[in-house]
Amino acid sequence: MNAEIANRLLKLSVVAFVVSVLAACAATPQNPVSLNTHVLENKQNRVGVMVSNLPELDVYLPGAGCLLCIGLAESMNSSLSSHVDSLNAEEFSVVKSELAQRLKAKGVNVVPIEQPVDVSELPKYSSDLPNTAKNDFSALKEQYDISHLLIVDVQYLGMWRSYANYVPTTDPVAYLKATSYMVNLDNNTYEWFLPIELKKSADGDWDEPPNFPGLTNAYYQVLAEGREEIVSKF
Repeated sequence: MNAEIANRLLKLSVVAFVVSVLAACAATPQNPVSLNTHVLENKQNRVGVMVSNLPELDVYLPGAGCLLCIGLAESMNSSLSSHVDSLNAEEFSVVKSELAQRLKAKGVNVVPIEQPVDVSELPKYSSDLPNTAKNDFSALKEQYDISHLLIVDVQYLGMWRSYANYVPTTDPVAYLKATSYMVNLDNNTYEWFLPIELKKSADGDWDEPPNFPGLTNAYYQVLAEGREEIVSKF
């Protein structure tokens, strides 16, 4: 087993453990929340726009549960993993400027926030109010002089291939999972919440190393579709 596969094996074993712990204690998922258009109509509001730190692109192999299974799955997909490492997400990152432009066109006071935030590192928050964010965004109100925060938070980006132990059950597909939402910084509640999960197959044969053109095209299509799904709501 070469060093690259060994490192991926270690990383995936840690991820699998964390996911299992989180799944055991996961709260009820947040339902979508329709956009509160009154926020955009109130000229006193100042809306910060931010894209969180993007995750490292990866090949996700759900279902390869044991360490041996993970190692075999990683070895089987090593060429694809190397190719994914060469891709980027710049086409998706422009979603921030597109959102800012849409909001400005509606007369909203927009504050673009250049420094991305890792949402998972924000303090936890608990409230009896419905549609309350699970992390505390209140510190950003004073820091950026904003009343609301519009954020695009990407959790997974790259390729997805499901397994049953060490046997693949699907071909790889391009994958994007994210949430986009607007938080009222006075009470930490959602004024809008949109979960996104997109998977797209290669058009034709996917197994074309080393450049995997079919999957690469699918990946960039997923970025464009995800961006459009968010921006179109404004």
